[in-house]
Amino acid sequence: MRDTRRKPAVSQNPQGLRTPSRWRTWRRNPANWIALLTLIAVLVYTGVQIYQTILIRANNVASQRAFLYVGGFTPILATSRENNERMVRLLLTLTNGGNTPTKNLHFVVRCAPSVDALPEPWVLLYREKPEYTPLVIGPKATVTPPCDFAAPQLTDMTTGKLHGYVLAEIFYEDFLEPGTVHKTQYSQEYIDVKYTVNPEVLFGALIARGKHNCTDDDCPK
Repeated sequence: MRDTRRKPAVSQNPQGLRTPSRWRTWRRNPANWIALLTLIAVLVYTGVQIYQTILIRANNVASQRAFLYVGGFTPILATSRENNERMVRLLLTLTNGGNTPTKNLHFVVRCAPSVDALPEPWVLLYREKPEYTPLVIGPKATVTPPCDFAAPQLTDMTTGKLHGYVLAEIFYEDFLEPGTVHKTQYSQEYIDVKYTVNPEVLFGALIARGKHNCTDDDCPK
């Protein structure tokens, strides 16, 4: 009959010595540690270079991209072509302070009268549906979009019966960041208005009113 009992394994190490593990053998070799430290150093260096490249590009985009802001204004007394009445045309100074032109720019400017003094006049921009005008502004260039107050409105502002507000909203993109929409909002009150008909003289100033004097994420949601 065949003996099916399990025979004891024959020792591969007849002298009774323990065979070192692979890890123990690896760590005893100085060349392996040098290679590992070199690999870690290369990975760290590569990570730093990638981060610096991203940071440089972000700084370059921030310093070069189109950036729109509204500066001063110029009042011009004129005659309306629609009704032949006298009016003041306020020319706002809209400047691209960046080194690249704008892309997909749309803006609206409105001179909005109000019987009440409004601490937040932004709602007047949407009292009527705003019509946005497309435009392109080159690097370091300025345009002067207008809005008007009629002479009777100026007279009522002079006597304190009426308040005037100048509101503007601009949406635009930049060629360095296509698809990223930027915005500029402008909300001012036309104050200290002094208007006389004979002789025709006009004085006035703009002062910030409300929270919508801002750009991008600083603007109220």
